[in-house]
Amino acid sequence: MANDDLHFPTLDKCCSAVKKPATRLEERGDPYPAKAAGSTAFGNRAGSSGLATILDRIESAVDGEPGRLTGRLLLVERALDEVETNIRRADKAGEV
Repeated sequence: MANDDLHFPTLDKCCSAVKKPATRLEERGDPYPAKAAGSTAFGNRAGSSGLATILDRIESAVDGEPGRLTGRLLLVERALDEVETNIRRADKAGEV
């Protein structure tokens, strides 16, 4: 099916669009976990230790997000590659 060939460049562009941010995240490395925030970072004020605790909780919550995002982007890239493979196989089966 010659018309299906028009879809392959689009799939390639999608794969490239997904791979770029995944590669950048991998190259950047994972800067987490960040060092625990000390209450002195907010000055010697009432509630500064509470702010430091909240900041530490936020840091803990986002600790693994860059790695999870990279993994999901790479899964999307693999899925798009499988779509292309399946289309090519179907085309070959249709040529019989």
